[in-house]
Amino acid sequence: MKEKGFLLTLGLLMSSQICFAMENKLMASQKPPMAPPSTSAIENEREVDRGFVFGEFLYLQPFVDGLEYGFSQKHSVDLSIPTAFVKAKVQDLDFEWSPAFRIGAGYLSPTNWDLSVEWTRLTSHANGSFKTANYPDQFLSAQWLSETVGGQADQARAKWNLNFNTVDLLIGKDFSIGKSFSLHPFIGLRAAWIDQHYKIDYHSQFAFASQNGSGGAL
Repeated sequence: MKEKGFLLTLGLLMSSQICFAMENKLMASQKPPMAPPSTSAIENEREVDRGFVFGEFLYLQPFVDGLEYGFSQKHSVDLSIPTAFVKAKVQDLDFEWSPAFRIGAGYLSPTNWDLSVEWTRLTSHANGSFKTANYPDQFLSAQWLSETVGGQADQARAKWNLNFNTVDLLIGKDFSIGKSFSLHPFIGLRAAWIDQHYKIDYHSQFAFASQNGSGGAL
């Protein structure tokens, strides 16, 4: 089975971030209650280093091209029609939305540089099936079935499983532009482990066949 590229579409994203920070508290007991902090006090507050951890709950829908397991077709009953078939429909998998998560930890420097590592994990599956009681008037032209057994089926069942993991190492910096606008450019490295398995069972009057395929880690 040929490996195909992944297109992951991001759905509902619910995230919660928990930051743990240790900051020095500025004591201004010698100043009047309404007096603003001194410049040196503000500078000391900015020099505090912070570490943080976070977690996110994700809802993702994976999608893979090229996993069609056949084309359902009907024979023409009108001999005046030039082609032997009048209708064909692609039989593809039904890719479902699946829960996923992302967790990570990082460090924020006094100069607003941050370094973090993140792990994203998704497990998902997709299914498809075809069955007709009108064979041979209606049949499935089997995409993965050998021509030696006719290449046609009256039943088919397909199942695809995915195990998706990525680890990202990111470094970035916050830039504030005015009071209501900020930027956070970043760069990083990514390692990915993507494992997928695809199985199709065909049934025809000639034989029962099963096709298996898998994609290793990338």
